[in-house]
Amino acid sequence: MDIYHITYAPEAGSVQLHFWGCNINCRACLLRREIYDCHLAETKDRLKETPQTAEQRPEAFLDLEQVMGMLGSLERVREVILMGAEPSLDPELPLLTARLHQVFGCRNILLTNGFSLPDLTHIDEVVFSIKAFTDSLHRDYTGFSNRKALANFLRLYRTGTRLR
Repeated sequence: MDIYHITYAPEAGSVQLHFWGCNINCRACLLRREIYDCHLAETKDRLKETPQTAEQRPEAFLDLEQVMGMLGSLERVREVILMGAEPSLDPELPLLTARLHQVFGCRNILLTNGFSLPDLTHIDEVVFSIKAFTDSLHRDYTGFSNRKALANFLRLYRTGTRLR
């Protein structure tokens, strides 16, 4: 799996699984400055520092059983947010989301740029992060046209998928 970082908000029962790897190249990608959750006290100050010249990479990745074991040790898991660079690229995502539903009965929320859509059978909501509506601006910012992401958003909307 491409999961390298897990954060947890116990009051909300919310888990965030951070995935590595992306299919676009945003000029202001946060992961070029900080690969770990930028809301954590130990990482938020690094964002104010001078930008790093070389991209950081995770030291290790977790497999499915490691992820499920870590989540199983938590008090409650109400929702799992699949985020990071681009979780839809991980070929094990459908297996993971099926297991999350089976074991925890939680809401699975996919944060995506919308360029690649996995099997959404066990995804309860999709949050699109389309970087710009204007195609030329999107190309300038990411290096790619936004047409595929917009078409995927419309296709999911028409199927009744819960979207943001």
